[in-house]
Amino acid sequence: MSQKDIISDASKPKKSMRTIKTGWLVFALVMLFNPNIQLIDIFPDFIGFFILAKFFEKASDAAPYFEEARSAFMKLGFISLSKIPALLIILAVRSGNLLDNDIVALMTLIFAVLELIYIIPAIKNIFDALTYLGERSEARALISNGTLVSTDTLRSFTFAFVIMKCLLYTLPEFLKLTRSVEIGSTTSMLTGSRYYPWAVTASLILGFVFGGVWLNRSIRYVKMVKKEGNFFASLEKLASESSYEEYEKKVDFRRRNRVFLGFIIAAVLSIDLTFSNLNDINLLPSFIFGTVFSFALFFLAKMLKKKTILSKAVIAVSALFNICAIVKNVFDIKFLTDFGYATLLNSSTTEALILYKRIEILAVAETVFHVGLIVLFFFTMRQYTRENLGNFNSESNPKIKAEYYMDIDRRTIILSVLGILLGIMSLINVFVNGSVQLMFTNANDITMPTLVVSSVPWFGLVVTIVGIAYVFYSVYYFSFIKDEMEL
Repeated sequence: MSQKDIISDASKPKKSMRTIKTGWLVFALVMLFNPNIQLIDIFPDFIGFFILAKFFEKASDAAPYFEEARSAFMKLGFISLSKIPALLIILAVRSGNLLDNDIVALMTLIFAVLELIYIIPAIKNIFDALTYLGERSEARALISNGTLVSTDTLRSFTFAFVIMKCLLYTLPEFLKLTRSVEIGSTTSMLTGSRYYPWAVTASLILGFVFGGVWLNRSIRYVKMVKKEGNFFASLEKLASESSYEEYEKKVDFRRRNRVFLGFIIAAVLSIDLTFSNLNDINLLPSFIFGTVFSFALFFLAKMLKKKTILSKAVIAVSALFNICAIVKNVFDIKFLTDFGYATLLNSSTTEALILYKRIEILAVAETVFHVGLIVLFFFTMRQYTRENLGNFNSESNPKIKAEYYMDIDRRTIILSVLGILLGIMSLINVFVNGSVQLMFTNANDITMPTLVVSSVPWFGLVVTIVGIAYVFYSVYYFSFIKDEMEL
C-alpha cells in the first residue's frame, strides 16, 4: 500500500468521529450530576456513562489515555446498571423483614466502593487524554487556563464531586443500622434513627448544589471546546499519522472484546434468581439470557472472514428460543401468582395442572432451541478460531497445527457441553418442581406445620452449581482466546 493510500485510508474514520454530537455529551453530564438516594437514581447514571464511552470511542483509536477512560466508563455503566437487580434483592430481603435496613447500608457501601475504584482512574485518564491532545494540537481550549473552567480546576473539582456524591448516598444509610439498646433490665434491637430524614435531606441539598456547580462548569468547558472547533480535527490529524490498518486493528479489538463480554454476561444471566417470598418467580428469566447470547453469537458470526449461513441460522434459532422463553415466562408468572406448586399436590386443581403441563411443553421446546444455539456457537467459534488464532505458514508442521486447533476445539467443546448441560438440567428441574410431595417439619408430630416441596428438593442447588461452573469457565475460556489472539 502506498503512502497516498494510507493517508486516504486514514481519512475513513474521520467521518465516524463526528457521529456523536456534543449535545449528547451535555446530556450525559446532566445524567450524572444529580445525587442518589440509597441506590435509587432519578437520572440513571448508566445512561451517562454509556454515552461517554460511545462519545470517546473513536478518540480512543487516535490518542493515548482515551481508551483507558472509555473502558472505565463502560465498566461504570454496567456497575450502575447492576443497581437495578441489587434493588430487587433488597426488596426481596426486606419483604421478609421490613426492619432489615442493614442490607441497604451494605449494598450502598459496596456500590460506592466499586464506583470510586473505577471512576477515579476514569477521571484521571480522561483529563490526561484531553491535556495530551491539547498540548500536541491546535485544540488549545482543552488546556484552558480560565479562572472557573480551566482544565486543572475542573479536574480537581470533578474528583471532589464524585467522591462527595458517593459519600452522600452512603453515609446516611449507616444511621439506620440495627443496634442494641438497653431499656431497664432488657435489651432491645432497634433500627433507624430520628436523624435519618434530616441526613437524607441534607445530602440531597448538598448533592444538588455541588452537582449543579460541577454541571455548570463542565458544560461551559464543553461549549468552549466546541466553539473553538478543533477537537475532532485534532483527533483526525493524530489518526492520520498512523496507518488505516492500525486503526482497523483497534476497531476489531474492541468489537471482539464486546462480543466476548456479551457471552460472559449471558452466562451470568443464565443462573436462576428466585426468592420464596416473591412466589419463586425467576427474576432472570431465560429470554434475557437468550437475547444477550443471541446478539453476541450473531455479531461473532458477522465477524467471520469466510461468510456462511451461520448468521441466518442464529437469527432463526434465537427467535424461536426467545419466543418460547417469553411465552413460558408469562405462563410461569401466572402459575406462581395464581396457584403455586402446592396446587399440584394430589392433582387438586385441574386448571393449575393444565397450565403447568403447558409450561413443561414450552420448557422442552425452549431446551431444544437452547441446545441449537449452543451447537451454533460451537461451529461459529470453531471457524472464528481457525481464522484468527495460530500464525501458521505454509511450511508449518501439519501435525503441530492440527494439535493446536484440537486443543482449542477441546476447550470450546467443554464450554459448549456446560451450556448444553445447564439447559438440560433446567428442563429436568421444571419436571422435578412439578412433582411435589408433602414434608412434615416434625416427623414425630403430624400436627406441626407441613411444607410442599419438590420430589428432589436438592436438585435446584445442582442446577445452580452447573450454572456457576458455566460462568467461571466462560470467563476462563474467553480470556484464553484473547490471550492467544494477542500472541
